[in-house]
Amino acid sequence: MERDDFHCEKQSFSELRTAQQRERQLASSIAGLLERKGFEPYVAIEVQTVFEINSRLLRHLKDSDCYLFVNFRREQLGDGSCRGSLFSHQEFAIAYALGFENILVVNQRGVAREGMLGCLASNTEEFENFDDCLAVVDRAIGRAGWLNTYSRRLTASGLRFSEDLISYGQLVGHFLYIDIHNQRSDIAALEMTGRLSAYSEKGMPFQPSGVRSPLKATGRPGFSHTIFRAPMRRLICFV
Repeated sequence: MERDDFHCEKQSFSELRTAQQRERQLASSIAGLLERKGFEPYVAIEVQTVFEINSRLLRHLKDSDCYLFVNFRREQLGDGSCRGSLFSHQEFAIAYALGFENILVVNQRGVAREGMLGCLASNTEEFENFDDCLAVVDRAIGRAGWLNTYSRRLTASGLRFSEDLISYGQLVGHFLYIDIHNQRSDIAALEMTGRLSAYSEKGMPFQPSGVRSPLKATGRPGFSHTIFRAPMRRLICFV
């Protein structure tokens, strides 16, 4: 990239305030884009204290499945490039430390590749200004193949019936098995329990389950299990 391909200007207070307002408006537009794609976005705003970081930012990051980093230009550096948002870079580092696998970086043209951005994000999408940012974000999400069904938390798979009939007192039926996987690399799911909240026949609408008791966990006598990253645990429902 030639140096004259972009231009970063030092801003007055009023210009900076206007830029921040436009950034917030654009963030709202990006949140609307994600909602239309079936995601539930949380837009991080700048927090000032350790308490706010712990109570808001970290809580939302830990509960999220994907991380979108939109990096706007800030003050100009001596080499003619511009620094990115310090707050966003800190948040980016936290997201990486929390083990996010779906991280998407969209950089404003002219931002220096500093810190973790220079080490981890060699192939990033770039936008020129506020006018084309939303379209670039939309294109980047499509290229990355983000799906609203993805989760880095607990996921279920392998729903199946037991082959043999099971007798339990006067009841005769099959066990219904489901495998639970922990997709988090940084934390175990402690004493996980599950219950059947709704069910349906194929092609029919769901109806609430009349039994709200915890489902049996395989491999132990109780109804809970700690699930680490690698192994899965199996729950049983008698039907």
